Amino acid sequence: MTKILGGTRITLARPEKLNALTLSMCQEIARAVAEASAAAEAAELAGATGAAGADPTAAIVIDGEGDRGFCAGGDVRQICDSPEATAEFLTAEYAMDLAVAKNPAVITVMHGITMGGGVGVGCHAGKRFVTETLRLAMPETKIGSVPDVGGTLLLARTPSQLGELLGVTGTAITAGDALALGFADHFLPEEVRKHLTEHPDQLVGELSRRAADPHPNPKQPESQLLAELEWLDPLLTKALGDSADPRGLAVEYPEVALRQLESELRAEPRAARFAQDLAQASPLAAAVTLQRIAVQRRNPQPLEAVLAEDFRVFNLFAKTPDFQAGVTARLITKTGDPQWQTAKTEQLQRQQIARFER
Repeated sequence: MTKILGGTRITLARPEKLNALTLSMCQEIARAVAEASAAAEAAELAGATGAAGADPTAAIVIDGEGDRGFCAGGDVRQICDSPEATAEFLTAEYAMDLAVAKNPAVITVMHGITMGGGVGVGCHAGKRFVTETLRLAMPETKIGSVPDVGGTLLLARTPSQLGELLGVTGTAITAGDALALGFADHFLPEEVRKHLTEHPDQLVGELSRRAADPHPNPKQPESQLLAELEWLDPLLTKALGDSADPRGLAVEYPEVALRQLESELRAEPRAARFAQDLAQASPLAAAVTLQRIAVQRRNPQPLEAVLAEDFRVFNLFAKTPDFQAGVTARLITKTGDPQWQTAKTEQLQRQQIARFER
């Protein structure tokens, strides 16, 4: 954490690990945001009483070191060390996400790889910038788990049922998609991000100016996903049912909805990238993910409640053979071929999913 003109800068600084979050990083960020929040409250109180104090509008900028990405997520090796380590890490990580969400002065700058825990720290902020290099995803189903860090809240706010699609497949989206789907608010050209990295005293002023500008940057990238909604929306409705139905198929029978989604994606040549990504996912994790996003879409819960549910469900998944197989094959040995306990979607049973339900 460093003090800069107009506020505080917190830089995720593990570029060799794509700024993957550790326990100590989560604790330090939560503490820094809490301290800045306390200082702002004290300054507001001082202003109300006519006393001198710090600037209550001082910004807290969170960015990532290096050109490869903002944050690739949590350091899974640390998370998987033991059940106790998993619970300790998640507690610290979710406290950080909540602290970021509760402080409107937080500004995040996301570029390159932004996944999992990076979405948590980056996308719950009051002002969220992305550059054209962004590749944002919640790919947890590919390691045998479910999107957490409040990801279901973000995914459930997307138009049509794009959140369900992105959640089960883990497909990465671009800056244009992130802006259109509600994961970000403002576009920042990559060349400007690099300039501000080298001139941090300009950081708060430039970001604040751009955030207040009512006219979007003319170079702002467009959303490919929104352009594809013309054919994607009927496909998703056919597979999952009407998104406005409070007792939708994905809520009541997620295993059936997942089978139908898999079938529709395979049959549509334009959906090849989604079909390929879904084929890499744990069927169990994908079904539970589909259900959780659909439930959140129909009965929205605040971030604090979503994080509490994330903690419960992630801890359950951390003990499953799928999670162990996914982490080993994708992140440790990197063979890329996890052997899921239930290998095919059509083999999923309702009772397997039921144990993860509230």
